[in-house]
Amino acid sequence: MNQIIPCVSDWKFSRDGVDWQNVSLPHSVFVEPETIVKPQVGKAIYQYRFSAPEEWKRKIVSFEIGAAMQRAEVYVNGEYHFTHFGGYQKFFIPLTDDLKDENLIEIHLDNADSRDMPPGKTISTMDFCYHSGLYRDAKLHVWEPVHITDPLAVSIPAGGGVFLRTEQLDPDGTAEISASCHVIHEMPATRRFEILQLAKEPNQVSVKLQITAPDGTCVFEAESDSVEIRPNTDHTFRFKAKIANAALWTPETPVRYTATFLVTHDGKTVHTMQEKFGIRTIKFTKEGFYLNGVRTFLNGTNRHMEYPFIGNAVPENGQWRDALLIKKSGYNFVRLSHYNQDPAFHEACDSIGLLVMAAIPGWQAYHSNSAFIENSFRDCRELIRCLRNRPSIILWELSLNEAYPPSWVNAEFCRITHEEYPGSQCYSAGDTWGFSEMWDVLFPCGHQRSTDNPVLLREYGDWGFGGGNSTSRRTRGDSMKERLIQCWNFMWTYNRLQAVPCMVGAADWCFFDYNRGCSSNIETSGSMDVYRQPKIKFFFYQSQGEEPMLYPVHDEKDKLIVFTNCDEIEVEQSGRIIVPRRKPDDGPDTPYNPNLGSSPDWETALPDCGDTSGGNPFDGGNCKQLTHPPFTCSGVPAPEVGSPLIIRGYKDGEPMFEQVLRKPEEVVEVETLVREDGVPVTAGDLVFVDAILKDRNGTLVPENVPVRLNVSGGAEIVGGMPETVAGIASWLVRVSDPDFQAVAEQI
Repeated sequence: MNQIIPCVSDWKFSRDGVDWQNVSLPHSVFVEPETIVKPQVGKAIYQYRFSAPEEWKRKIVSFEIGAAMQRAEVYVNGEYHFTHFGGYQKFFIPLTDDLKDENLIEIHLDNADSRDMPPGKTISTMDFCYHSGLYRDAKLHVWEPVHITDPLAVSIPAGGGVFLRTEQLDPDGTAEISASCHVIHEMPATRRFEILQLAKEPNQVSVKLQITAPDGTCVFEAESDSVEIRPNTDHTFRFKAKIANAALWTPETPVRYTATFLVTHDGKTVHTMQEKFGIRTIKFTKEGFYLNGVRTFLNGTNRHMEYPFIGNAVPENGQWRDALLIKKSGYNFVRLSHYNQDPAFHEACDSIGLLVMAAIPGWQAYHSNSAFIENSFRDCRELIRCLRNRPSIILWELSLNEAYPPSWVNAEFCRITHEEYPGSQCYSAGDTWGFSEMWDVLFPCGHQRSTDNPVLLREYGDWGFGGGNSTSRRTRGDSMKERLIQCWNFMWTYNRLQAVPCMVGAADWCFFDYNRGCSSNIETSGSMDVYRQPKIKFFFYQSQGEEPMLYPVHDEKDKLIVFTNCDEIEVEQSGRIIVPRRKPDDGPDTPYNPNLGSSPDWETALPDCGDTSGGNPFDGGNCKQLTHPPFTCSGVPAPEVGSPLIIRGYKDGEPMFEQVLRKPEEVVEVETLVREDGVPVTAGDLVFVDAILKDRNGTLVPENVPVRLNVSGGAEIVGGMPETVAGIASWLVRVSDPDFQAVAEQI
């Protein structure tokens, strides 16, 4: 039977081939500062040793590397084998023909920029970092000669591995599913002289497919006819399944079925594979995006996958926490800018119901050499092959982001997309700035000619408000005025874009602050900072979801702003109702800045289109298209000591929340918080730990004071903040024992 053996510990690592360290995956070659002025670039060597039992020598053995940034020279038992180009996708090291009793895998990495592969832009001009290392996991695969392939181990359009698609949803609730399974009879080179002899044997192969519902009930079962698969040949088995009363995958009910494929060779089961999938249909038209026939507006964001200090070497728990934070923020859609992201993040999106646009690597670079072009097309195929069974993925972004290659290149991307995912359930998306409008869903721009295609705004809220000096780039430590302008920029644009014809959705830029690499500043337009601490903007988007919430903010003058999905609020102070129960804002939509005579452009606007005026934040209007407008209450005094504001929220006439907004007093406590963010801490984890300044009432005290964190009992600090910002400091902690101790204190 097949085996998958994790290989994440017991690696050796060296930068110079002399000084070796014991490390575990995921691993980053360099520990960077919190703010990266110039990303570290260099070569590194990783080694992994393993023993091969005697029985492996008549099987097929392959070593999977989850991701390696970004040029990887591979050596097996001291001999050079090949070089893999590209830092964002898994690849395989075939070992069958070179297997010994004791084996050594050696990988020489170089994270320098290269014109041979996307993204292809120089590090000094990139807007994100080529973070180094073997930053995902690794596995040994041991297969019987007759086995189900991995779609990246073979090169078959729309083939290899298993492929599950919802072909149709019938009115009576029956789902029609197509399923394919590619089986190969693989022969190692050392045994190929046996091919003629083995070909005389029966070599009868069949595949049984079982589909079970989430509760474990078998809803479909079928077995193929036996097919002769002689050595060095292969066959794709195909099934059509009908599932009655199908439970549909949606963001609200992300239910998945399990398909089990059992391969039998001459009467013996040789390979079993399980694949989870969701039953759902998608359709994009200029009238909107339809999920299972229901129109759904895509309220989205963008995600870069880096953590502070360790770059992209984020363990699975961290991937899940990021997905949960995006979901918690009220979004239903995420664009994965600008490259393949971790399988654990995709698994989280499938599990919690977060719609996804997956993207190939690319950012403002196109090179006309054959290596770059061929690697770009390979990226396109491999992205789809790896992710095609995931119900969360509704769009494939297969253009080189902001690169604008010749139109034939984009035409080939489009052709590859539909070749790799045939049928009606595949939609490509891409840039139109390069006069390419062949995509199924267009990213809008000023010179767009098509009026029939659905359009998706892939980035909004940042660049159009001042370019590199955007007023949307604000930290938690900036003034209340500046933070409210940041929130207003996004709210104003989100409201405006929903009234645009053909607009099926939009993604703000962005969810997490990130290191640009080409700048001395972190990009700070995120809903959360690099430590995953929320800004005011986070709570605006959260209020657009349906999970009950209420978040009040006072502008420190005379205005109270309440973000909530309640129907009504009232405000009390000192035993007196100062804001009687009222409905949310419903004022008119107005230009961002009437005095300029124009408004910020949609996305990635040219610098001369930027508006740094700040507009007129929270004027009681510009919310006609919002699901849940905020409540802007003018003439409300700021809370004072002993005289807090009490905000009550009502839903359907019934009280839902009561929130007390107090004036902070002096610090009496430094609270230590190990932030699990919905995922329990485990050994090998990376977790954020906070120091939170509190007064006698438990109110956050937004002061900046020096602090430190002490950890013991199975943890070490990777990096963190020397002082609080707006009352909170955070550290990134590596955990070897989940029962570790952490205590923060003021210095």
